[in-house]
Amino acid sequence: MILLFEIDVTKDLSTGYFLAKYKNGALLSSLNISQYKLIQIFINQAELK
Repeated sequence: MILLFEIDVTKDLSTGYFLAKYKNGALLSSLNISQYKLIQIFINQAELK
């Protein structure tokens, strides 16, 4: 199963935490394992920038 959704991952510079939001602005709150792994990929890409 491929999950097709767009998220923005930003890093809060004051805390060092990553914030993941859907493009429509809704916060990602409850994540299943596959979504979490996908978000980890986005976070890894964000760290490279």
